[in-house]
Amino acid sequence: MIRALLLATLTALAVPVLTTPALATPTLYDVTGVSAGDVLNIRAEPNARARIVGTLPANARGFEVSETSANGWARIHDGTRTGWVNARYLVRAAPVAAPQLTCLGTEPFWSLTRFDDTLTWTTPDTAPRAMTLRAGLTDGLDPVRTQAMIGGDAAGRVTAVIRSEQCSDGMSDQRYPLGVTVLLDGSGQATRMLTGCCRVGP
Repeated sequence: MIRALLLATLTALAVPVLTTPALATPTLYDVTGVSAGDVLNIRAEPNARARIVGTLPANARGFEVSETSANGWARIHDGTRTGWVNARYLVRAAPVAAPQLTCLGTEPFWSLTRFDDTLTWTTPDTAPRAMTLRAGLTDGLDPVRTQAMIGGDAAGRVTAVIRSEQCSDGMSDQRYPLGVTVLLDGSGQATRMLTGCCRVGP
């Protein structure tokens, strides 16, 4: 009788379990559910006991999530650092009128952006070159981690193979959640292969 009463009391006092939402990656997210003036800790590993490597303010907006862990944590990127936060405090950011993907490389410098069905290729020596997105592909095994885009115009074709990985541009402290290999070919351009990094959004 006493055990039954104790069990009923504990059940009534039990704290409801907060479920972690499934996150689409890589995608932009905002902080939610953190009190004004408080912060969301960024940790070195996906657990609450890991070393704190930084914080996000309660009103943080538009940072990237590149992957999630099975125990409900998300790896975030905010431009200069990366780490893990509790995914229950994240909500998908509202769409903005900005490129959906920005890739860039150095030596030589180049950039490739995607906005809807248009890929734009840019170098310091040439005017921006808009190409029609002809195909978007995945490897069929893990579409989050590997994908490809093929675009082209009268001068030739650009193929970008994008991988989910920690990437550095080699010239700054900027950290990116995606790596990319770009292939250029066609009669109107030199055939070459370039590597670089990508981020979601502008």
